[in-house]
Amino acid sequence: MKTTSLLSLLSTVVLITGCTTEMGPDGRPRSVMTPMGAATLQAVTAAGIGAGTGAMMRGVNPALGTSFSSILFFNGGMGAMRDRDGPPTSGFPANISNTPIEVAEMLSPVLFGCKSLIEGSGGEGIHRGGMGQKVSFQSRWPGRLRVSLLTERTRVPAKGIEGGQAGRTGHVLLNGLAVEHPKGVVDMVEGDILELGLPGGGGYGVKP
Repeated sequence: MKTTSLLSLLSTVVLITGCTTEMGPDGRPRSVMTPMGAATLQAVTAAGIGAGTGAMMRGVNPALGTSFSSILFFNGGMGAMRDRDGPPTSGFPANISNTPIEVAEMLSPVLFGCKSLIEGSGGEGIHRGGMGQKVSFQSRWPGRLRVSLLTERTRVPAKGIEGGQAGRTGHVLLNGLAVEHPKGVVDMVEGDILELGLPGGGGYGVKP
């Protein structure tokens, strides 16, 4: 029986051009920016959000002797492909689903004010990149609520491929003002509103 090694399988995998590396037959990583034939390009997607965005929340109330800790996940748009638009708010390749609002409000002392797609956030092309989303919630915790931000693509957009345009970058706002360190820690007090803008995916091909 013929067997195929994991190494040989990895040598054929290309997910996102310009944003990752592939394993060569010698076991060493090599960039997918190297020239690729038309057959290979058919299997490549434009860049997307990648790992998604997480918000790890925790709070302690010494006066009441209570505390909580939870983490929420939200996805941006996936890159477009040769034959289709990129799906919106998709957890590819991380395979992490968006946390439903009802679950988030049950696990954490927050109240959601908005959860909607961001129109036009996907890159233009023959096929458009997937749309990102905007999520905002208000702290209902009686004290300091600390949020550790696990964001992606707040400065560098998801690139398009074959002439497709880049997607829109993401953002983090606290009470309407941009957070200085979107991969850092944000302290909220009761009534504060945190807004997460998830990026759009890159487009595929030059739009006629």
